[in-house]
Amino acid sequence: MFPFSYVKHKLVFTFTILSLIPVAIISFISIRNARNQLTDQYQSLVSAEAARLNSALFDITLSAYTAAEPLLTQYNYQRLFSMESFGDESRTAYANLEATLTTMLAANASISSICIYTDNPNIPTDANIISCTDYSEQEWFINLRDAANKLDHWSCTNVTINQLGEISYQLTLSRRLVVSRGKYSAYLVITLDSYYIRNRLLYTDYYILTTVNRMPVFLSSDNSQLQTAFPFSDDFHGGYYRYIGAMDVKGEDRLTCIDTFASYKTDDKFYILVSDLSAYEQINQITRNYLMISFLAFLFPAILILLFSTHFSSRIITLRKAMHQASQGDYNIIDSFQGNDELTQTFEDLKQTIQLIRDQETQIYEGELARQQLQNQQQQIEYNILANQINPHFLYNTLEAIRMQALVNQDREVAGSVKLLGKAMHYVLENTGTNATTLNRELDYIKVYLSIQQLRFPDRIQYEIRLDDTVIPEQCRILPLLLQPIVENAVVHGMDGIKQELIRITIQKDSEECLRIEIWDNGAGIKEDVLRRLNDPQAGSQTSEDSDINSGIALPNIRQRIRLYYGAPYSIHIDSTPGHGTIVTLLLPYITHE
Repeated sequence: MFPFSYVKHKLVFTFTILSLIPVAIISFISIRNARNQLTDQYQSLVSAEAARLNSALFDITLSAYTAAEPLLTQYNYQRLFSMESFGDESRTAYANLEATLTTMLAANASISSICIYTDNPNIPTDANIISCTDYSEQEWFINLRDAANKLDHWSCTNVTINQLGEISYQLTLSRRLVVSRGKYSAYLVITLDSYYIRNRLLYTDYYILTTVNRMPVFLSSDNSQLQTAFPFSDDFHGGYYRYIGAMDVKGEDRLTCIDTFASYKTDDKFYILVSDLSAYEQINQITRNYLMISFLAFLFPAILILLFSTHFSSRIITLRKAMHQASQGDYNIIDSFQGNDELTQTFEDLKQTIQLIRDQETQIYEGELARQQLQNQQQQIEYNILANQINPHFLYNTLEAIRMQALVNQDREVAGSVKLLGKAMHYVLENTGTNATTLNRELDYIKVYLSIQQLRFPDRIQYEIRLDDTVIPEQCRILPLLLQPIVENAVVHGMDGIKQELIRITIQKDSEECLRIEIWDNGAGIKEDVLRRLNDPQAGSQTSEDSDINSGIALPNIRQRIRLYYGAPYSIHIDSTPGHGTIVTLLLPYITHE
């Protein structure tokens, strides 16, 4: 039974993977970025509005505070409130003070009332000067007392604003006057006009609340919120406070900014709340628009791919039935196929294939035999490769067994020799197929190799390794099995005609990024024509002409390994004079690992 909807499902699945998921990811990122940008913009606007209100209210309170300065610095007024009698001199000062207060009130639109309260019974009461023996019932005095009797203090008080007895909750400045004698006291009380403040501050669509020193709200864009508690957050502990983000305003989360400023020359703190009641709603609306656009961007292609996949799937099923008939030996398939594309061409190819099947059955059978032979050969090759991998390990394990037997027989010289050979084979096996080892391990392998040669040629081979202090062999990394072929050439071909050969390996830095390794021997040297071929940058692998001077991995092959792994700037160079020795110089990158 055929999976009739398989192709259709695959097409729809592919469309989902290649279209829906990218659209969803792009839509998610776009919507998130758009929301973040919109939120940042609305936060900037709310923060700017809070800064504007902050500056305007500070200007209003500063003007009220500085307007009272002349009254507090006049000595005549200070003496007036300490008088024990009200004579001609007092009447003159009293009249001047009353005129000054009336002028200040007329000149400052922000001030609704300005009064001086004194407990001196000798001072008469007038419109702006009030004599009372007890302040305790005055709201401004209660606020001043609660503020630990500060000399200057901003608070909010209920003030009668007209003859009908209407009460207004207004911002009030209380300042204590300096009186010449300590028997009496006097206070200047300035009340700011709420309508003036509203006209200066409340001409935007933002929701605004303002308070001072955590008192009830004295200014609000919503009159119903006057004298209500200011909505501080739970982490508020007084002092300077700033917050911007979502806050519960009128029962819903609103974008809100709370800002703080200290009044001029007092410790009072003004707190201003600015909330955009529609910001999140607008952001959500834009988000919904983005989602709708993203949905439509997916819907129309989805409809098209569904129609196409349905039509395409039906043609695939027809072709699949014909192919299934042929696979079962039933060659009576349909004669025509709908469409004019690659599927139609495939159907035509199927018909041609059916016509040739019977004629090619013998050839197919022979081909199957040939493929079976090829598989058998491949399996034999894999077996040989596996055997070649096993043999060195078997030899290494055999050497270790011989060494242990020599130790049991107290033949430590043989055991030492076998141990050196085992270490050499272990290093070769360990680094076969790898691209990096440490300089320290490579030098240990060279020492093992030279120790083995000293066993073969006692007293004829001496060597020394000079390592610069700037080179850290435990951290420096080089290609494995890079130095041994060079040292082997020095041993094998350098001993001809000399009684004792000296091999010197010098390792130092050419620069911070370049490592120089020189291998010098005092042997027979290399002929000029051979040396020319060895230093040829285009030289390939070892040839028969070089077999008398190279063993193992040929020197040109070493050059090729260096260039393939490190790049063209790094290579190997050979200097030699027949009868005077040979020096091989390698330039490698100084690569370290921690």
